[in-house]
Amino acid sequence: MKAIYLKTGKEIIPGLNGIADVLDGRKVVPQAIQSERSLELVAEAATLEDTDLKECGAGRMVRKTSERQSRWVIEAAVGGWQQAVASSPSEKTGLFLGLGVVDCEDDDQPLAFNGDLNDYANQMLTDTKPLAGLTLLNSTAASHIAQLLNITGTNAVFSPFADAGAQAISEAWFTIHEQKVEQALIAAGPQKITPWYFLTYRDMIRQWQYPGAFPTESAASIVASADADNAEGCLLAVKRAFVSQEANDFPALDELLSELAGRNIPLPQQVIFSGRFSLKGSQEKRLYDYLPGVKLCYLDRLTGFTGATGAIHAVNLAMAMHQRQQGISHIFSPASVRLNSETILVIAQGHHGQLCYLVVGGQHA
Repeated sequence: MKAIYLKTGKEIIPGLNGIADVLDGRKVVPQAIQSERSLELVAEAATLEDTDLKECGAGRMVRKTSERQSRWVIEAAVGGWQQAVASSPSEKTGLFLGLGVVDCEDDDQPLAFNGDLNDYANQMLTDTKPLAGLTLLNSTAASHIAQLLNITGTNAVFSPFADAGAQAISEAWFTIHEQKVEQALIAAGPQKITPWYFLTYRDMIRQWQYPGAFPTESAASIVASADADNAEGCLLAVKRAFVSQEANDFPALDELLSELAGRNIPLPQQVIFSGRFSLKGSQEKRLYDYLPGVKLCYLDRLTGFTGATGAIHAVNLAMAMHQRQQGISHIFSPASVRLNSETILVIAQGHHGQLCYLVVGGQHA
């Protein structure tokens, strides 16, 4: 398949101007979170202020009928399109979103937590407003973005784990290649950090494998196109797979690297991981076997766990690395290194064995 071309959209990350800031040695700094809100699962989190969407031209009804985490995605998507593309979307423009799940309770006064998760869940389901479910976020975010930008082409929404943004990127890739759309707006945002977040993801949080791991609220977007004009980078290959919890074999990775070699695409010497941690050790070994000297960047150690947004942050970071010819190598701590690679491999990992490999080239790949 031919490359599709990418432009950086808008990023909303606590304390950073954009993901490229991590190349300057900056990272997201979490704040202490009350144990009643985190259900004693984490000590810190990085959160966002709400947005009024006025910069997006959203009217009162959009602001009134949208949910807080929906508003972040709307701002990142609409602002990203306006920032990356001078013209209005055509009828051949698609919309692809990666989203977290949602509860309709937006109250900052949490129920008291007595240490019993089952009891707390029962209270949440009986003593507060009922869950609106995933359809609330999908319908509000997707419909408001489409209406504000007049996007009428193919659209799809994926949720809720760390690979959701990667699935949105992948489907945009295939839809452009199938000529169903000529360009695609891709955006993502995680679930807002509330007690229900910790109830939803408590098993995943307990599996985080490095000290001080914390969740982060963020949103981000990119624009993909069949047209290379004014591109900041390109997507050269996509591969999706499922693996077992304790996988030691990664045939999709083998196939991807063989495909790149067969297409005379330089093999990546920089990898960016986003998402679930427990598969990384065995994948590291396989990567070092194939790519001696490869530099590994663990994005979640710089930004916190950003859920569905992680893959889009990673692709935007890959484009920034190409533009600045600068990479990141995590050994004991992150270090800035000269980028000695014409391609960068993004690996997004979901909670249930989902894997998505994205190969990102530079502006002139």
